[in-house]
Amino acid sequence: MTLPPPSFRHTPDGASSKNGLLWHLRSVHDDVIERLVRASGCLPLTATIMAGRGFTGIRSLRDFLYPSIQKLPNPDTLQDLNRASDRIAQAITQRESIVVFGDYDADGITSTALLYGFLSRLNAKTAFHLPHREKEGYGLKASHIPAFTQTGTRLIITVDCGISSHEAIREARKAGIDVVITDHHRPGPELPDAIAVVNPQRIDCPSGLRQMAGVGVAFYLVMAIRKKLRESGFWQHTLPEPSLLPETDLVAIGTIADLVPLTGVNRILVHAGITVIRKNPRPGIQALCRVAGIHSEAIDSESIAFRLAPRINAAGRMAHPELAARLLCAPDLETAMPLALELDRLNTARQNEENRIFIPITDELEKKPSLSNQPALILHSEDWSPGVIGIVASRLVRRYHKPALLIAMKDGYGQASGRSIPGIDLYATLTHCSALLEQYGGHSMAAGFRISHKNLAAFQKHFCSLLHPCHNSIGIPPPIMADALVTLDSLTPLLLSEIEALGPFGMENPAPIFAAKNLEVISCTPMGQQGNHRRLVLRQPTCIRTQKMPAVVFGVNKNSYFPRHLETCLFRIRKEWGQTDSVQIQIEAWC
Repeated sequence: MTLPPPSFRHTPDGASSKNGLLWHLRSVHDDVIERLVRASGCLPLTATIMAGRGFTGIRSLRDFLYPSIQKLPNPDTLQDLNRASDRIAQAITQRESIVVFGDYDADGITSTALLYGFLSRLNAKTAFHLPHREKEGYGLKASHIPAFTQTGTRLIITVDCGISSHEAIREARKAGIDVVITDHHRPGPELPDAIAVVNPQRIDCPSGLRQMAGVGVAFYLVMAIRKKLRESGFWQHTLPEPSLLPETDLVAIGTIADLVPLTGVNRILVHAGITVIRKNPRPGIQALCRVAGIHSEAIDSESIAFRLAPRINAAGRMAHPELAARLLCAPDLETAMPLALELDRLNTARQNEENRIFIPITDELEKKPSLSNQPALILHSEDWSPGVIGIVASRLVRRYHKPALLIAMKDGYGQASGRSIPGIDLYATLTHCSALLEQYGGHSMAAGFRISHKNLAAFQKHFCSLLHPCHNSIGIPPPIMADALVTLDSLTPLLLSEIEALGPFGMENPAPIFAAKNLEVISCTPMGQQGNHRRLVLRQPTCIRTQKMPAVVFGVNKNSYFPRHLETCLFRIRKEWGQTDSVQIQIEAWC
């Protein structure tokens, strides 16, 4: 058996340090590494990463490395998609008034921009409506229908919402308005009585696309509409049939923002969308990249998740989501730039509001162990903005490793946003509490609900009681999974190039994490406007070729001591800022 080069090991290992760092190495067999190296010609270390993530077969490996848009599953596999596209094609050709009704988050906004933009280019009689988070709340409601009736609307198409809008759809039917639902949130026991309900989460849907974001479902709807119009001869007599590849830029942003797994169909769509943004970004995305300080040709999933998506979300959190939709539909850069600058301003305001809520919560939890020791953090206040409590909940989950549900109270009712941890299905848990809730919906890891103040105490007690079977996983951070134990000599530009080909990285396909032992910190200097990051130079005495390695670590207070010796260092690698062929370490944890 051929052993891998001495610069890394792939045998199972782990360490628990005195400061609580817990990590494990993925286990990989030597013969699998050899087979992948022979088949792909990649470095043994790259083969180790792929094998550790389950790509042990040549076919699965090739499908992963070459995510072609041609490999998308047939749209016909989505339940009700044919009925939906039939009705929409009819509305287009008969010049009926269509409203695209979306959601106020990045997934809903990109879904709306995608479908509205497509229909507009067909000269359809269309408009869109995105609800104001605080004034209207989530989803299509019965109160929306009279206004649509007055404007002569004949068809409403929901995107990223609608699966729980039973009353609204009944009112629409009474008013003579048809409704087509496209959504990806879990349905309740009964489906709404709509013309079509396109949702891969339906138990009778054979598509196998349950993990798609709302914008992915909207993209499949557009594919089906285009096909239906092709079959009717529409493209021969009116417009040339459009390519849908340019629309994958919106799919990439919405999919990444919604934190769905970047595997399978999602990976194909996000990979295609990132390529579109790099080569030919639409004016709105180009403007957003400028204000975010990133080059569109270097865009990746991380810059979308942390630079673009927050600015799009800021519209719905701090003002009105229509701002972001107008940006994404902007016809030119001149129109787009003022909108992008406004989203940038709103994002800064969002960050300030987020800290205004987060810091007092953590202070209170440290003062009151009785609160922090609960299996879930269920907190409420009349001083919280509903638009940012979801982000604060996410930060609390990362800090305390338990579900967090924050409730913004107003006039006797609370609008809540919750986040969970792996192993605790938030939506399912809320379902068991449904008798105490006015409304709820979401996913296993993120959900929202509305609750009366009189039910708060009972809800908190019941919700926490449901978590007792999971007490072993609550409050304990999961071990960091390292893909390989390496030396600095193995961190070459070629390795970085091969790792970049494994992206886009995100949920269920995280960027590879490496572990290295016994590193010396040669220099350490503060970095960033507030000095809360560090720029390092590292050395590993056992290395021959690599005498120095640049590194960065984020979120370290400028007044905090940083050790001169790292017994174990867990990190990612990336291109050094401003360099094209220099590898830099981004430290994630150390001891």
